[in-house]
Amino acid sequence: MAAVLGFLLGILAVVVSFGFIIFIHELGHFLTARAVDIRCPQFAVGFGPSLFSFRWRGTNFAVRAFPFGGYVMMNGEEPGDRSEDPWAHAVDHYLGEAEFPATPQSLLEVLHKVPESERAEAWQEVHDQVTFARCQEFPTLRSVEGNFHDRSVGARILVISGGVIMNFISAILILWCLGPAVGIGAFFNDWGPYVSQAVPGAPAAESGIRAGDLLLEVDGEQVSTNLEAFHAIGRHTGTPVLLKIHSRKGEEKALEIKPDVRIGYESFSADSQGALTLESSIDHEGLVGKRVTSHNLEQLLQEVSNLEGNGSYSLETEEGPVTLKLPEKFSGPRGQVGVYFGVNDIRFENTLTGVVATVKEGSPAEEAGVQAGDQILAVGELAVVSNSGLIFGSMVDEALAAMGRIPEVSEIQLVVLRGEKAETLTLSKGPSTASLASVGVTLKPLGASELLKAPFSMIGQMLGMPFFILKAWLTSQYTGSEIISNMQGPVGIMHLIYEFSDNGIAQFLYFVALLNAAIGAFNLLPFPALDGSRLVFLMIAGLRGKPLDPDKEARIHMVGLFILLGFVILVTFGDIKRLFSPDIFVL
Repeated sequence: MAAVLGFLLGILAVVVSFGFIIFIHELGHFLTARAVDIRCPQFAVGFGPSLFSFRWRGTNFAVRAFPFGGYVMMNGEEPGDRSEDPWAHAVDHYLGEAEFPATPQSLLEVLHKVPESERAEAWQEVHDQVTFARCQEFPTLRSVEGNFHDRSVGARILVISGGVIMNFISAILILWCLGPAVGIGAFFNDWGPYVSQAVPGAPAAESGIRAGDLLLEVDGEQVSTNLEAFHAIGRHTGTPVLLKIHSRKGEEKALEIKPDVRIGYESFSADSQGALTLESSIDHEGLVGKRVTSHNLEQLLQEVSNLEGNGSYSLETEEGPVTLKLPEKFSGPRGQVGVYFGVNDIRFENTLTGVVATVKEGSPAEEAGVQAGDQILAVGELAVVSNSGLIFGSMVDEALAAMGRIPEVSEIQLVVLRGEKAETLTLSKGPSTASLASVGVTLKPLGASELLKAPFSMIGQMLGMPFFILKAWLTSQYTGSEIISNMQGPVGIMHLIYEFSDNGIAQFLYFVALLNAAIGAFNLLPFPALDGSRLVFLMIAGLRGKPLDPDKEARIHMVGLFILLGFVILVTFGDIKRLFSPDIFVL
C-alpha cells in the first residue's frame, strides 16, 4: 500500500510541478498584457478537453485535461484581416457612435444605453474590456479592441518578456523561502558509497550488486564515503572481502566477493588455484579473456610489488608475450570488484561558507600555507564544491575526519582557491588534522547576504549555460552527441521530479525553482518559436521604425517550432534509454 501511495504522490508531484511552471509562465504573459490593455479572452493551463472553467474580468480561465502545456490567447497576436473578426465587429457595433478620444467612463455610458434585449454575449465582452481597462483614455475606436500588434514596441516587449520574468521571480521567491530553513542548495556529487554502476561480468555484478545499492560495511568496518570503500576493498588483492549492502529495494544483505586484482591499466581474475585471466586492459583489449601462462597470482603480486610509476612488467599469455606499462601514479596492486561509486544529489548548506576567516598562529594550517580569504575546494580526493561553484563549508570537517580513517593516506592535500588560482597545500596527517578546529582554521559563517544572492547566481548560471555549451562544442571539449546525450528532455525531467518528490519537500521545491530558472533562460534564446526570437524581431522593428512582414515572421517561427520538436524527440529517446540503462545514475 505504501508503495502504491508513493507512486501516486510521485505522479501528482510531476503533474503539479509542470502545471505550476506553465501557469507561472503564462500568468506573466497575461498580467503584462492586461497591464497594457491587451484583451485576453482565454487563459488555459493544459491542453485537451476542459475540466473546469470560469470567467473573470473579461477572461475565460480553464484547466484542461493534459497539464503539460498552456496558453494565453491575446487579441490580435496573429495579424490578419479584421473585416472578418467578430470581436472588431462587436466593438464597432456597440461603440461605433461614440466620439474619440474617449474615457472608459464615457464609453460605459454609451454601453449602458443599449437596451437589455440587445445585450448579447458580445456586449458583455465589450463591457468587460472597457470596465477593466487601465488606461485613462482610448484615443480611437480601434484602441478599444486591445490588439497586441496595435500596442507600442515597448509594450509588446514587456508582454513577450512577461513569462520569463515570472519564471525568474518564482525561482527567486522559492529559494528565498527555502533559504532560512535549509540554506543554499546545489547539485553535488555526493561522497556516499552509493553504487552508480555495476560493471557487467565483474565480481560485484555477478554477486547481485546493482546500481542504487548502498555499501554499508567492508569486513565489518563501517564506510561513510566512496573513498573509504575504495581503499578498504583495494586491500583485498585476490582474497575474499565481506560486503554489507543496503539494496535499493530496502533490503540489507551480506555478500562475500573475491575481487579482481587491478595493476595499473589492467585487471586480472584469479581462480582457486591462483591461475590468472586478464579481465580488462586499456592498451591490449585483444588479450581480454586470455589466460596468463607465466605467472600465478602470488608470483604476479610479488613481481609488481616493488615497481614504481612509469615502470613496466612482462607476462606470457595464451596469445604470446606482452609488456604492460604502469601509470605515473602507481601505488601498487589493489582489489577491484567492478563498481563505480557516486550519486548526483541536491545538497544544502546552511552553516558555513568555504572562505577561510582566520588561521591560528603556529597551527598546522599556517605551516601548510593556508591564508585568510582562501576558499577550500577539496580535502584530498573529497571535493566540497558543487559543479555550480557552491562550497559546502560544513563538509570540510567531514572530509578531514574521513581522510583520517584511511590508513593509506599519510598526508592530506588541501585544494584552495586563492584569488583566481587554485593552490594545493599539504597537511601532515595526525590528530591535529582531524577537524577544522584542530587544524587551526575557522570558516566564514553563511549569512543573509549569501542567501539573498543565491537565486540570482542560479539565474546567471542558467543564462550563461548556452554560451558555455556552445564554447565547449566549438573548442571540441565535447562533441555534439556527447552534449545531447547529457541533456534531459521532458521524460528525463519528469523522472527527476518523480525521484526528488520522494526525497523531501526541500529537494522537490529546489528542483522546481531550478526548472523555473532553466525554462526562463531557455525561452530567452533567440531561436525561432521561442520568446527570445520574438524579442529580437520586435527590437529590429523598433530600430527600423516599421514592423517586419508578419507572414514571413510566422513562417520563420513555424520552421523553428518543427526544429525544436525534432530536437525534443531526439533528447527524449536519450531519456528513455537512460531510464532502462543499467548504468543510470541513481538519485
